[in-house]
Amino acid sequence: MVTSTLGALKVNIDAAVKRDSPHVGVGIIVRDNFGMIVAAVTRKITGFFSPFLAECIAVRDGLHFCVKLNLPIRTIETHARNVVKAILTPHELALESSIII
Repeated sequence: MVTSTLGALKVNIDAAVKRDSPHVGVGIIVRDNFGMIVAAVTRKITGFFSPFLAECIAVRDGLHFCVKLNLPIRTIETHARNVVKAILTPHELALESSIII
């Protein structure tokens, strides 16, 4: 069920990390209030990153993607609760995520 308001866009962001792999996969999907895909992109990033930092990179890339396409995003969805908490924390300099995001 899609609960976005009419005209509002939602971006779903995810990262995939495979142990001992020098790559991270990032997926970004933008949907309208009907759940229809408006834009999407995947990206392969070279480097060894923790799942937390990979998700931080995915959120950053997702936001850059939406800004580049001038998409008015109302909702950002990620299942990485620790990343959401890091974004919302008032002590941004205390977290490594502040360097990425």
